[in-house]
Amino acid sequence: FYIVSMQNARRPSVWNGNLIYWVLLIRMFLAAVGKPGRKRGRMHNKYVSLAIRLILGFLFVYASLSKIEHPRQFMTAIENYRLLPPVLSHYTALFLPWLELFCGLFLMAGIFVETSAGLISAMLLFFMAALLSALFRGLDINCGCFNVGSDGTSVSVFRFLEDIVMLAMAVYLIYFYESWLGLNMRLKKIKILGILIFLLIFPISTVQAQTTLTILHTNNINGTLENCLCADHPLGSIEKIKTQVDSIRSANPNILFLDTGDFFSAFGDKQKDRVSAKALHILAYDALSIGDQEFSNGAAFFRDEIYRKDLPYLSLNLKIDGLPNLPAFKNIRFGGLNILITAVTSPDVFRFYDKAAISGIHIDDPVSALQTFLSDHSADYVILLSHLGLDQDKMIAQKFPAINLIIGGHSQDVLKEALHVNKTNIVQAGSDGYYLGKTKIRFSKKKTVTNFKAELLPMYIHLPNDVQIAALARRYDFGFIENSFKHHKLPKPMAASFLVRSAENCGSCHQKQFDKWKQSAHAHSWKNIQLKKKTKSASCIACHVGGFGRSDGFINENLTPDLKAVVCTDCHRTEPEHLQKKNRETVKKIDVSVCQRCHDSTNDPDFNFKKDKIRMTH
Repeated sequence: FYIVSMQNARRPSVWNGNLIYWVLLIRMFLAAVGKPGRKRGRMHNKYVSLAIRLILGFLFVYASLSKIEHPRQFMTAIENYRLLPPVLSHYTALFLPWLELFCGLFLMAGIFVETSAGLISAMLLFFMAALLSALFRGLDINCGCFNVGSDGTSVSVFRFLEDIVMLAMAVYLIYFYESWLGLNMRLKKIKILGILIFLLIFPISTVQAQTTLTILHTNNINGTLENCLCADHPLGSIEKIKTQVDSIRSANPNILFLDTGDFFSAFGDKQKDRVSAKALHILAYDALSIGDQEFSNGAAFFRDEIYRKDLPYLSLNLKIDGLPNLPAFKNIRFGGLNILITAVTSPDVFRFYDKAAISGIHIDDPVSALQTFLSDHSADYVILLSHLGLDQDKMIAQKFPAINLIIGGHSQDVLKEALHVNKTNIVQAGSDGYYLGKTKIRFSKKKTVTNFKAELLPMYIHLPNDVQIAALARRYDFGFIENSFKHHKLPKPMAASFLVRSAENCGSCHQKQFDKWKQSAHAHSWKNIQLKKKTKSASCIACHVGGFGRSDGFINENLTPDLKAVVCTDCHRTEPEHLQKKNRETVKKIDVSVCQRCHDSTNDPDFNFKKDKIRMTH
């Protein structure tokens, strides 16, 4: 009966969408109500009954809250069990949390106790069957029990045992419940429960299902590994994009993360591109287009050092000798939506490349390729990853209204809002990872777009860095610091046998000394060279930051902001044993040679060790 009803639900009638609720509602109450209030044996005890209904009620109220707040995540959790069809998963995700909430509230209030316990028993039996099925099939998924977010618990035998305990509590209330300190209105009020739940279910089931898809996108990263540290606009890059993408993903499972090409350096920096290739894996894109800069070191370099089978490259019109044909498209499903992603590259982007370097790369006309492809493929929403440039993107939008969204690249335009051409939206996010593009699309139950919003999220320097990508950038940048010692006369780095730590780290144990240090010139040394615009000068940086010249020392104000000062360990040479022993013997006494490393006759002709040491003592 349910299947027939849902097949008829395509008709534009509100009754089709609600009939199943009415049937299930009536059947549920006929089965569950029974005869409340009847004594069932000697095991009834008012104290035990009170404790069980408060505990069980609280657990079900708590379990319902996350599901009510995040219905789409809960629907995804249900779909991951692979037991219900998508339509039934949707209605279950809407109905079940509210049923859990009201049953839990009624238990805690002491009304409709046996009826609520019966409904809870039925739910627990359903949960246990789903958990057993997932365990037998070896599914590693969020159980959807109490928290449906990314930090929710996985299916396990322990979760099954929890359900058994809760089922035993519910069965006790059904057969041995004795009313005490409750608002039990008994059998004559049962109709109120049916009315309340009906009034709750009716508006939920009449509201059209809304699915929201969030698309995050980048283009023309150009091999940029980190923030530009520009004086007027310190923006970028992928070390911050990664943390922002992870944060958005944790709040919404319906996320696509896409790139439209030119991820690598423009002028063939092999060292940097090898690092970029590692970062590309860490970023975990859902689909990638190919630009000309993927071949800035030649086709062979891309084939041998960049391309991997697990990288989701797509191309409708580009082939590379020595590699299998790249997938032309990718289908992704979200909440019943079929999303189709494809990608094209313009032949014009290789106009200035050395022909020998790009031999073995074959590019078909993108317009013809799209014409053929779209005549054979369709979806609820079509996304084109374009490496054509904005002008050609507009032309494609005019020719192919079946394309719903073009995510552009190559021309490096900063489109703070989407361009609407014909029936197609066009977005693009500038260059160098200065911005993360974010496009949010809401679909109705009929899979039509009800809301579209595109924006660019600036990657400000104060945003947190991804640990893995920051480590890659740090190792790459340290190579330049090492070279600076070869070409400039700089103070010798601190010996590797001593620690480099931030002042804040030392202050966690030495608060009084830390407070006094904060008032010293050492604490404000970075600001001094900022005022003189010397933050790019290695000879100035060396004596105004912590641990310069060490791989664990200062790199730049983005990657190592906690070392933007002359820190404690620069003067107090500290052995690693200090972290365990924490005594004076593990910290070397300051002598004049430590200070004269920077306070020499050239940099500080008025330096007086005895006087300055007294002045700086803390």
